[in-house]
Amino acid sequence: MAKGTEEEGEFVVTKYNPHFDELLETYNTLLEDSREVLEKYEELKVSHSKLLKAFNSMKLEKEALEDKIKSMSALIVENRNLKDTIDKLNHYLGQFVKREENLSLILGSQRNPNDKSGLGFEAESSRTKKNKEEAEPNSSSLPESPAESIKGENITKGKAPKNGNSSQLIPCNLSLAIQMKA
Repeated sequence: MAKGTEEEGEFVVTKYNPHFDELLETYNTLLEDSREVLEKYEELKVSHSKLLKAFNSMKLEKEALEDKIKSMSALIVENRNLKDTIDKLNHYLGQFVKREENLSLILGSQRNPNDKSGLGFEAESSRTKKNKEEAEPNSSSLPESPAESIKGENITKGKAPKNGNSSQLIPCNLSLAIQMKA
């Protein structure tokens, strides 16, 4: 085999062995390849750790987004329910306002229970003699203006003034006034 001496830390082969040289060359090639593989391994290890960190951060972000989606979907459902409630309440409020207007119209158009006009009842026939005297004006006391005489006629007869001025009406009930103004 080969005999070697050690000089300055190097191993020197004294006898030539071609088979050993091939092995040594293969060993050196493998050593260089292993160094390259180790360098690539370190690079891949670093990139793997970066990717693992990115994956974990993406996973956490995904969970946070899923939580947001759940809360937003709950808010969407709540908003739909509130919108339905608002629509129902607006409908009820509209009905209430319409009914209130109808009630006001009915109450406004009702006749006074003491008003017996239109039933064939003449106010003059039911008055006592004393009431007749109070209702008839003295011939000596004339009204101060024509408007006062017109107002007096409207109260007793419920008719429009003869001069056609409907702004001077004092109607006995609301329906009569509405008819006269129209």
